[in-house]
Amino acid sequence: MAFDSVTELPADGYIPTTFAADTANVAIGKWYDYSMWSHLLTSRHHVYAIRSRTGQLAKLEILAYYCREVGAACYTIRYKQARPRMRSTGGVRVN
Repeated sequence: MAFDSVTELPADGYIPTTFAADTANVAIGKWYDYSMWSHLLTSRHHVYAIRSRTGQLAKLEILAYYCREVGAACYTIRYKQARPRMRSTGGVRVN
């Protein structure tokens, strides 16, 4: 799904990041394809819904793993914070 076509993010279902010697999040663990010929990682261009520690929602796409000046492990990402959706329920506004 294209980044710009993602217009709504889910309110729940987020998987917390595991902090350890090798910090990981299983939800985005396979964001890349690996080439046995070139030994390079390339993005699958998946769009992920993420929730910050404070509860802010955003969409995220990992574009690249390499930078010309730095080399490997230099991520290029695209993200956009989601605006909180407000709905009216009998005159009381809730998130």
